[in-house]
Amino acid sequence: MKLIFKILVICLSMLFVANSSFALSISASNFGGNEFIEDFDAAVPLATISGGIYVKDNPLFLSGVTYTASSQLLRIFTGSHVFTFGSAIGTNTSSGYIDVVFDIPVLRAGGWIGASGAKSEFYAANNYLLGSLSSSHLSPDEVPIFLGWETESYLIERIRFTDLEPSDRTVLVLDRLTSELGLPPVSGIPPEQASPVPEPSTLLLLGAGLAGFAAYRRKAKK
Repeated sequence: MKLIFKILVICLSMLFVANSSFALSISASNFGGNEFIEDFDAAVPLATISGGIYVKDNPLFLSGVTYTASSQLLRIFTGSHVFTFGSAIGTNTSSGYIDVVFDIPVLRAGGWIGASGAKSEFYAANNYLLGSLSSSHLSPDEVPIFLGWETESYLIERIRFTDLEPSDRTVLVLDRLTSELGLPPVSGIPPEQASPVPEPSTLLLLGAGLAGFAAYRRKAKK
């Protein structure tokens, strides 16, 4: 029984490692050269003081993209901060999310997250989840990090950036949203409810574990 338990633990550990790898995650340097970067300067009110923080009602429309925070208001940061490169937007509370919806779905997309750790979820039409990424814990005195995705199926229509540190009294900040158009790898509209399909590597690991377990059973019977 101890050997059986060890085999199962090893298989589960290998499956966890396989499912924890994000093969389609990309960095800010992985775009093809025709990307559009939203610096949020257009969201800053006129005649404002650099380094200030302002709030506005949801939603915010910029260059064919809609930004909506779960809080009633969106924050707008101006000037330079440690957790931004310049102008940026954020939630108005220490918890919640920012939804980013593209008028035209894109092949690659991502954004720089600052001030608080976040989870980014990338969706196609019909709320079809393409994949997700999580950042490490961040504080306002740390530089932002990039969370991006390139789809291998349906195009990216929406991104949700969710604050992973609701008790840190720090809002979630989004800067330099980056997107790039491209031909859809898969045509058509995805199903409304997607069932996760195991990756080939995951199936291989599971099969190897089951085969080893079956061999052990046969040996034990003999």
